[in-house]
Amino acid sequence: MIFLCNSREDAWRIIELIRSAHTGRIFNYVINDSFGRVFLIIDGNLEAITDGFIERNELHKVFSILDGDDLFFVTDQTLVPELRIGKRLYDPQDHKVSVIAGPCAIESYESLYETAMALKKEGVSVFRAMPGKPRTSPYNFQGVGDIGWEYLHRIKEDTGLPVLGEVLCQEDIDLALEYDIDLIQIGTRNMQNYDLLKRAARSRIPTILKKGMWCTNEQLLKAAEYFYVYGSGNVILAERGIQTHETGTRNTFDVSSILTLKEKTCLPVLADASHGTGVREFVTPVNCAAVLMGADLVEVEVHMDPDSTIKPGDYYQMLDIGQYRELLKELAGVMALVGKRFDFES
Repeated sequence: MIFLCNSREDAWRIIELIRSAHTGRIFNYVINDSFGRVFLIIDGNLEAITDGFIERNELHKVFSILDGDDLFFVTDQTLVPELRIGKRLYDPQDHKVSVIAGPCAIESYESLYETAMALKKEGVSVFRAMPGKPRTSPYNFQGVGDIGWEYLHRIKEDTGLPVLGEVLCQEDIDLALEYDIDLIQIGTRNMQNYDLLKRAARSRIPTILKKGMWCTNEQLLKAAEYFYVYGSGNVILAERGIQTHETGTRNTFDVSSILTLKEKTCLPVLADASHGTGVREFVTPVNCAAVLMGADLVEVEVHMDPDSTIKPGDYYQMLDIGQYRELLKELAGVMALVGKRFDFES
């Protein structure tokens, strides 16, 4: 249940009203004033807060899950979050596309720097590389761990590029804050790790939220709602494919999800065709289709020499620099059709 309040003091007044009127009932409260308005969000024994109680105390209820609604914030087109994506301040009407690129798991600082400088020369919005990686098999390379966050900070200092890393646990968010990381990512396996979502939301770091590999768009939007309740709406929705009976690609990438998400929310939507297809030859055409559908960002895995990466790994979906250059060329042609441009262009 959500009440619109006149001030934070008014929100506390309502909390005391509810507590005194419903002794022994369980309620949890969050006060959020991130959007120039003060919202009081309540869960618990909501059936005790009757319409009569609301009317007697002249409260302004704007949402209740008991009324059959599931979403409030993410579907409000006026609640555009202040999201910095690298050097771009997100605006749904800015007609720009951001490109996030880099290797999968960090292997060494030297290889990171070489890749980052090559990408900077070609053009890139944000450099990505993961300190740790959750793997289906415990025998696959898991990344370098905590030192990876230090490496990302050094890349930011040495190249001037904004950087992104994936958080696997709440402690990783502390490290991202310590090392001044520009964006963080919550991967497909953690989309429904709700304590992690809350911590990421409270950090106010712009967060890419990957759709769970077995999840629907509705479930993704509900996960994104946590970033409005506990944060400032600091979330980017990511379509990265779901697992189906199809075996020709790593996942099944649903291009229509881009349209669906753009229609339902004002949040930026990202396309990850690297994981969405798992086939490097498919990455460029699928990303082009996603941009035509309205994607605000694309994220691609790029390595100087994909076949030399630590295996088993994701080398089969990584682009080399030449293929990345071709991706940018193809995307530029597609964007010209819909009046868009890269955000790193002057």
